[in-house]
Amino acid sequence: MIAVMKNTLPSQNLELLKSFLGKKIATVKRQLFKGDMDFDEYEQSADGPVEFRFHDNTLVHFIAETELFSIGVIAGNMPRYGDSYVLHDVSDNPFWQDRVNQEICQVVVMKASGWSDDYPSEFGVEFLFKNGKQVQIEYLDEENYPDMIKVSGRYTNSHSNVIRFTTR
Repeated sequence: MIAVMKNTLPSQNLELLKSFLGKKIATVKRQLFKGDMDFDEYEQSADGPVEFRFHDNTLVHFIAETELFSIGVIAGNMPRYGDSYVLHDVSDNPFWQDRVNQEICQVVVMKASGWSDDYPSEFGVEFLFKNGKQVQIEYLDEENYPDMIKVSGRYTNSHSNVIRFTTR
């Protein structure tokens, strides 16, 4: 597992997240845990980091910050996780086809209401696109999804109370 990196929380990277407004994602790559290959919609549901490359060649990736019960946001190339993960370009799969090359009009950070300084619980980042589609990149730590990143078209986390703050 990758160690916690300093200043990766979405709230610590609001300027980076704001810089995505008006941009379009050119490609999406995921490193997917091989042990999750039996999951439905494997390329979205399996554990592993997510990397966006925008049309201006800006790179950003999202990781699980398990010790903080949060998602991490990092500018730059996604590091290789090792032999237990396989790299996939998922840009052309059915989920991403109507999200890639679409303008991002809003970015929302999702935070569990029971957060603390030790456990900030910034568990997700949601991107809303001009065409009405959306994507959530969520850190999950629950019975069905222990310590993992999941990509979905809608909010799936089991937190009963969620604090949402937007970058715009």
